[in-house]
Parts: sequence; C-alpha cells; structure tokens
Amino acid sequence: MKTVFKPLLMLSLVTLVLAGCAQLSPQQIAFQPVVSPDSLPAGNGRTFWVDVVDGRNSTVIGQRGGVYENSSAITASGDLRKQLEDQVVGALEVAGFEAVEMNADFEWTVTLEELSYELNDIDAARKEAKVAAEVSVEIVKANSNYANSFRSQRSAEFFRYPDEAENETMLTETFDAAIDRMFQDAGLNRFLR
Repeated sequence: MKTVFKPLLMLSLVTLVLAGCAQLSPQQIAFQPVVSPDSLPAGNGRTFWVDVVDGRNSTVIGQRGGVYENSSAITASGDLRKQLEDQVVGALEVAGFEAVEMNADFEWTVTLEELSYELNDIDAARKEAKVAAEVSVEIVKANSNYANSFRSQRSAEFFRYPDEAENETMLTETFDAAIDRMFQDAGLNRFLR
C-alpha cells in the first residue's frame, strides 16, 4: 500500500505545482456598447457629424496575469473605435438627429481616453482586479463648444485569477457606464437643446 501511495502523492504534488504555474492565455473582449438615448433632447432633424478617436497609447487593455504575464494580454475583439462610433451615431439618430458628412449643426469628437485592466496581489491568497474606462467629448455648435470627460471604474477581489467571463463582465460594464454618463450629462443635454 505504501508503494501505491507514494507515486500517487508525487503525482498530486506535480499536478498542483503545474496548476499553480499555469499560463493564462490571451483574451479578446467582445465589447458591444449599448447606449440609451433616453436622456437626450429631441433632435427634430437637426444635423450632426461624429468623429470617434481611440486616444489610448496601446490597444492592450491589460494583462491577465500568470507566470508568463506578458503573453496574457487582454485586447478588444474587433474595431472598438468603430463600435463606439456606431453606438453614438445610433443614439443620436434615435433621438431625432440626422447624420451628415459636412455642414452639421453639431460636430462631435468622442475620444476613448482610457480602457484599462490591472490585476494585483492583495496577499498570498487574494487578487484584486481594477478596471477603468474614460471617454471625453467635445461638441461644436456655431461659435460655441461643450467639452467634458466621463470616467467609470470598479474593482473586485478574487481568491484566484479571474476567469474570462469575469473579466469580460467587468470590462464591458465599466465601458458602458462611462458612455452612459456621457449621454446623461446635464451640461451636454443643455448644449444640444
């Protein structure tokens, strides 16, 4: 019995060591921002033009962690700038504004300033994931303009590395919250009246 137990114990220890050193694979997040135009004033056919800029230094959102951290990058699947542009245009059109190529009543520039993910060790057993998103907007109307930025952030503690679903939920909810804050901004809505 002792001879059977010893190899089993060794196999269990090797399995635990390898699991602890497991490599986390890269992750692509499917962002699908959903913008609610409910707070926007009625467009009544007034025209707009939108330019969306990805102002981040890198398309890498963060690292999932693990032994080989540099190979566990989190990025967006698809063109995040285009997805954000489609949502902004869609929300304005639903509110009754009309998209045009030139000579618009309102010229929008929306910039994705930050979309980040950071994973830190709290102690030997716990990890903390911090995510943040920030968008800024500048709207020009005739000889006046309105500018503001909108940030959302959150953190969560885990007793292991967060899995892909947890990362995706945290990042998409934080990203959507920053965009919602932009459209719900009282100053922006006054400027559009």
